[in-house]
Amino acid sequence: MAKKMAKAYYDRIAPIYQGRRGLLGSWDKGRRESILKALDVKHGELVLDAGCGSGFNSFEIGKLGGKPFAVDASERMVKEAKKLGVPAMLGDI
Repeated sequence: MAKKMAKAYYDRIAPIYQGRRGLLGSWDKGRRESILKALDVKHGELVLDAGCGSGFNSFEIGKLGGKPFAVDASERMVKEAKKLGVPAMLGDI
């Protein structure tokens, strides 16, 4: 039941999710920068982004030269990620 509720929630907010994350300001930016630095992505390295949401982190991984493998359980989030050019797929890990 919890998975169904979470999927329904993220399907519902997918179109506004990226903009909503932007409202978190510097905290979100700092968190993303810390994660990307810790990953130390190498050119051509495959990086799993499980629960990729709208694909922003995968997009950044690609800019660093990595090859994101983006997966999300929300079909609408996968569609949003694809709008960024992220090769996202529907799945539940």
